[in-house]
Amino acid sequence: MNRSFVVVAIVAATIAVVLLGCGASFEQAKVRGSNINSMMAIKDVSIALERYRHAHGSYPTAHSFAELQRAVAPALDRARSKDRWGEELLVDVTADSYVVTSKGDDRTGGPESGGAVSTPGHSITLRDAVFVQYDASVELTARKYEAEIEAVRNESPLNGRTNG
Repeated sequence: MNRSFVVVAIVAATIAVVLLGCGASFEQAKVRGSNINSMMAIKDVSIALERYRHAHGSYPTAHSFAELQRAVAPALDRARSKDRWGEELLVDVTADSYVVTSKGDDRTGGPESGGAVSTPGHSITLRDAVFVQYDASVELTARKYEAEIEAVRNESPLNGRTNG
């Protein structure tokens, strides 16, 4: 009887560890998905800015998403103004540079330049077509989106770059 109890206890402990591990993995996957969703919103704004620059030779000046929307209205039709957590994207655009930021799931972040971080909750920031702040779990997505933005940048001779 004592041996049966030990076997049952070991099986129960193993099941508990597996279930707790799955719960943590599910939560990590959920946060990762939210980060990717917010990065997509940021990428869409960046692509709209690049297309505007193609047409006008420079970026519009804007210090909020509402200002940017007024300046670039048709180009922003597909872009979302809010991140996955329902917070408005932070935008700071000058004639030759831009920063687009999601505050992150802790809703406190601002534009930072810390690169990949291993702790979820930090802001996600794109500066001039390069993600400079994001969760390390979405590194490949950051590189993919940067390549998509760079492809749009290279479509136009106005930016001083050459295709090829």
